Amino acid sequence: MEEKDRITGIRGWLILPAIGISVSLVSHFVNIFAKFSFLSGGEYEKLVFQYSGFRTLALYELIIQFIASALFLNIVWLFFRKKKILPSAMISLMWIIFTFALVDFIWALNIFGSEDALMIIALLKSTNVAGLLISSIIWTAYFLKSKRVKNTFVNKTALSDAVYSGIVLAVIIVFASLSFVLKKDAIKEVSTEKEEAPVEYTYPMLELKVVDDNTQNLRDALDGKIPEGYELVEYENNEKFLLKKETLMKLDDYVKDARIDSGQYGEPNIAIAFDKKGTEFFLKLTEENIGKRIAIICDGKVLTAPVVREAVSGGTIWITGNFSLEEAQRIITPLKSVIRNKSRKR
Repeated sequence: MEEKDRITGIRGWLILPAIGISVSLVSHFVNIFAKFSFLSGGEYEKLVFQYSGFRTLALYELIIQFIASALFLNIVWLFFRKKKILPSAMISLMWIIFTFALVDFIWALNIFGSEDALMIIALLKSTNVAGLLISSIIWTAYFLKSKRVKNTFVNKTALSDAVYSGIVLAVIIVFASLSFVLKKDAIKEVSTEKEEAPVEYTYPMLELKVVDDNTQNLRDALDGKIPEGYELVEYENNEKFLLKKETLMKLDDYVKDARIDSGQYGEPNIAIAFDKKGTEFFLKLTEENIGKRIAIICDGKVLTAPVVREAVSGGTIWITGNFSLEEAQRIITPLKSVIRNKSRKR
């Protein structure tokens, strides 16, 4: 009678990790295929040419996918064969994944800066540190306390649990050490563009101005009836913006860093950082222009015109959009020119 009442089998809450590890295994193989496709494409060659260390970073990410696939494949086998070591292996895997996400988050903060609250939120979202921590705590408690888990995973492995665990742990330690070294060096190199041969740079005038998005005003301006206090400024592909003539801010005086970074899905994003005075200036500027488009003007031509979503207090603005690498380079080049020129004048 007691045997019949035992809670056992891959049912109940165990269905969720069964689905989770299966989907994760498939997603890792899909990511490997996607990574190979990217490595054989022209965009990868452009990035390798543009950034030193990008090849190392791509290698690191590919190794991550292969090792992760092997670990998940091992977990899937232990799970559906109902091996006794599965609960310990599952708990270990969850905390390993969390640890790597935490390391990624800390490295990203070190590279991108921790002053901007929006940046921290974006990094938390992309690395999923908080979600992984919560799920690891919940599922650790479940795998340790659940009677169903204890009664289901009863089959022994060919090797003793201690030997089996030791082999898996050794693989993880070697992999972790290798990946830490690879990624640390790669990110350090990728975050710094290759030094270019010395050339004479023209010092461009960079300024911020408010865009008038009233379509009727724009039509009137294109017909030659430009409102007082406004101006038509050229964008790309013969497009024009109607801007207020008043300059909100001269970036030349305050910008200290500008770079191209990868978004959550590998798309190019643009980061512009200000010095202390510029941070205070830009905070006030964004507070007063929430919901408006602010154009970045370079020598009388619009580079880009992002919408101000909220006040920026951290001193770094992130411009996101469906940029190609060429578009991002077009925007970032004059900013980098300003920074180089300022450093030479010091």
